[in-house]
Amino acid sequence: MKIDPIQIEQVLLNLVGNSIDAMRDSGSASRQVRVTTSVNPEDEIVVCVADTGPGVAEEIREEVFHPFITTKSEGMGLGLSISCSIIKDHGGQLWIESSSAQGAEICFSLPTGDDGEEALESEGQPISA
Repeated sequence: MKIDPIQIEQVLLNLVGNSIDAMRDSGSASRQVRVTTSVNPEDEIVVCVADTGPGVAEEIREEVFHPFITTKSEGMGLGLSISCSIIKDHGGQLWIESSSAQGAEICFSLPTGDDGEEALESEGQPISA
């Protein structure tokens, strides 16, 4: 399966944008967004976006991936739902790794493909982070 780099870029932009939006209203003096990448034991690529915003309340952690569920005062609640669909369509998963009063970390995984590089190429161009 080939990964569409434009769609994965949109997921990453949505997650970073959500982090920025969350911190904008948090009042925290320390506002940081951290993007990390790794390969897990299942040989999948894992990308995590962590922030120092207010976090995601425990009671809606699973619901934020459903359409029209939002924690924002303005927004339709479609970004995480669409991102989740894109990642699932690419054979991966999207989840909240952690969430606390000091921020949230949302991650997604993608398969690397049979030879470890097949999934990373699209039209001969590697995905860069």
